[in-house]
Amino acid sequence: MFTKTLINNESRIKIMLIEDDRMHKGHIEKLFKDHPKFQLEAVAETGIKALEGLKTNNIDFVIMDYELGKHDLWGVQLTRI
Repeated sequence: MFTKTLINNESRIKIMLIEDDRMHKGHIEKLFKDHPKFQLEAVAETGIKALEGLKTNNIDFVIMDYELGKHDLWGVQLTRI
């Protein structure tokens, strides 16, 4: 069964960006800067920092890189955790 969640027009959707590439991160940050409906609440460059940020921030939506470096958790692993 599908249920639709209504979002208050006054509230902004809080987003966490998990991206280790500076160029990609910069482009995505520019997309959400001063956006009326979305707020970039947290940015993490590693899987560990992302997990810490998710514990301390009230996040509605996550934009995550699939591959976060050779020595880090990948997006699929973070999703499972």
